[in-house]
Amino acid sequence: MCFEHPEYLRLFWGFPLLVAVSFYGLLRTRYLLGQLCDEGLREHIVVTRRPLHEVAIRLVPLLATACFLFALAGPLRCGGNHGRLDIVYVVDISMSMSAADTHPDRMERARQEVMAIEVGRRLGGRAGLVGFAASASVFCPMTADREAFGLLVRRLSPLQAQHQGTDIGRALELAASMLPDGGGIVLVTDGEDHGSDAVATARSLPGRGIATLVVGVGGDNPVRLPGSFAEGEVTSALDRHLLDALAHEAGGIALYAADGADVASTASRMFRALSARRAGDAGGVGGVDPGRGAMLSGIVLLVVALALHGGRSWQVDGKNVKFSSGPDGRFSRSIKSKR
Repeated sequence: MCFEHPEYLRLFWGFPLLVAVSFYGLLRTRYLLGQLCDEGLREHIVVTRRPLHEVAIRLVPLLATACFLFALAGPLRCGGNHGRLDIVYVVDISMSMSAADTHPDRMERARQEVMAIEVGRRLGGRAGLVGFAASASVFCPMTADREAFGLLVRRLSPLQAQHQGTDIGRALELAASMLPDGGGIVLVTDGEDHGSDAVATARSLPGRGIATLVVGVGGDNPVRLPGSFAEGEVTSALDRHLLDALAHEAGGIALYAADGADVASTASRMFRALSARRAGDAGGVGGVDPGRGAMLSGIVLLVVALALHGGRSWQVDGKNVKFSSGPDGRFSRSIKSKR
């Protein structure tokens, strides 16, 4: 079994402590009653619950808590994809991304688009991050930890590029190697490419079970890049022609932030449809989803816990006495002699 959010499983380390504290209270109460008087006298002057009732009242809420923690971790059956899709975000961090022809600049807009797509995902799955300029590097390996992923996205900057230039083909190849079982690639760039094999690499992606979304950031008119360069003034503009060609060869979609496109919604629909196809190709998923089953079990256990607290059975003077509350809030009791 796999987990979409395995970081929540760490909470189970505190579970033995909860069990110990709960049953320590029970044992401590019985010990103090034993110090108060002997067992024969205690049956006549002290009202106590039956032992099994005491244990159930403490144990059932703990079991419900365990079910909720298990569901929170997002359990998955690893034998199938269950419609969940792994996505690698490929983000341009070359110097051209520092251009300010989109607010506040291309790099910040790229970060915003990546996080909007990732936050908008509803089907789960892991995310990875590749940053590229003249070379490509893995900035975040495949992970289900959205918080850690977001932190690494926010750190993306042209200052992290080891060598300036832009090689989209190398970045796509690296991203594809992170998806051996297929998935999705989101390429976010202004389209400037100094490599030679980007279109060829994009053409190979559908055969590897990878869907591609191309997100173009920047404007169509050339703008001057901030900073000083040996070549003098350097300008940059969005290359729609290349990005359209990449999307076409990859069998994907090209969207442009400058056009006001709702990138996150389009990405959500695109990847949701792909997830449904993948689940269908796998023959569907039989049985109850583990996470949903754990959640339902937790709810049932909470109802049982409330029922245990609602009608309480005690032992008084050697007889079983059951107290229950009626619709008017008043208590009634029934007495049954022990045999």
